[in-house]
Order: sequence, then structure tokens, then C-alpha cells
Amino acid sequence: MLAWTPDSKGFVISEREAPAEPNALYLVIIATGEKRRLTSPPAGFNGDSDPAFSPDGTILSFVRMRDLASQELCRLDLSPEFKPIGEPKALTDQMPFRFRHFFGHAWRADAREIIASVGHDSAVPDLWRVPIDDSRKSKRLESVGGGGNNPAVSPSARRLAYRVSKSIASSWIIEDSGASTSRRLPNGFLARRGWTICARSPPTEIELPSDHTVRTTLTSGSAKATAPTSSC
Repeated sequence: MLAWTPDSKGFVISEREAPAEPNALYLVIIATGEKRRLTSPPAGFNGDSDPAFSPDGTILSFVRMRDLASQELCRLDLSPEFKPIGEPKALTDQMPFRFRHFFGHAWRADAREIIASVGHDSAVPDLWRVPIDDSRKSKRLESVGGGGNNPAVSPSARRLAYRVSKSIASSWIIEDSGASTSRRLPNGFLARRGWTICARSPPTEIELPSDHTVRTTLTSGSAKATAPTSSC
């Protein structure tokens, strides 16, 4: 993912200079083609990704990943020329759970909070309001329910759009008779012979809570059959 600067004169990308190095964030200036390094994650980390500018352009938020089970939402203060001021600081290190992983985040228009999709301890992600000055005061958006991800905040209205992912798991059994046939099993049935296969085709929704927290479905996907695979 990339993020445009508020003045639209550049954008931030995530890439690595060598295969053994972690991903870092770079600012690309359109007029000159200059690529300016913004972050330098520690050795051994997967690196930095998912950049987003605060509305006034003074802070760049991003996700720093040590590994899949250890991620942190961070902030980097910027000068008016989008040059780093100091080192990145963790934004979510005081949230009330460990082993955080992120599925998108977006700034509120007042730049005092970030709406972040956060999963933890193998749970489905939830949308959280994360204050940029004290993550101990983070609050889960209860009206959204579970599974909210990829939030987007309207800059001119108090509205939030987000995606809800739902999974449909099906069990299949392949008859070991030399014939290339398979049949679907009822949900919850565990095959004792052959192979049990999971096929996931998650329908998705994008919902828009109004000012009164009434959710309106904008789009809805439908499940589609997919070929069974050999693992879940």
C-alpha cells in the first residue's frame, strides 16, 4: 500500500533495498523522482508497511511487523517538508492485549484518534478508537461487532466505512477409488476416512454507520463455490 502526501506532491511506499533487509518506508517526490528514506526498522523484523498521513500531514502512522504474531501501530512525526523528526514511537503498545495484528487503519478528521482494525490472540479483528497520545484509553467500537477491517473515514462528515469479512467453511470428502469425484459433506461432519477439505469463499460487506450508529449495508458479496484444496 502507499499513501499520498496531503499536498499531493509525493507518496510514501514500503520496499526493501536488499532481500535480507526489512521493508522500510520511503517518500517519493513526484517532481524530481527523489526517494527519501523515512524509517529504518531493526534487523530481523519483517519491516514497515501500511502508511497513512494525519489530516494535517504532521504525523505518518504505519504498521511495524516483527513477525505475523507481533505487530505494532507506530507514529513518525514529520516536518512541513515531510522529513522525519526523531524516531518512530509505538501507538498501540499499551492496548489491553498482546500479539496484535492489524487489518487497516484510518485517521479521524480531528487527528486526535485513529480507527484501527486490530486482531489479537488469533481472534477475528475488531475496530478500535485509538487515541494518539495514550493507547490505554482505546475503545472498541461495539456497534460494529466482530470482523470489521479496512476502515475509511470521511474527511468532511462524521462517517466511517469499513469492510466485514465472513467465512463459510465447507467439508468435503474425496473417495479414494481412483475416480476424480468428490462430494460435499454436511457442515460439522468430520470424515473418518479419506481427506477432509476446507473451502472458504467469504462474502463481504461494506457498512456505513450513520451519526446514530445505524448500520447501512452498501454492498454485499455472495459465496461462490471453489475447488477443494488439500489444507485449511
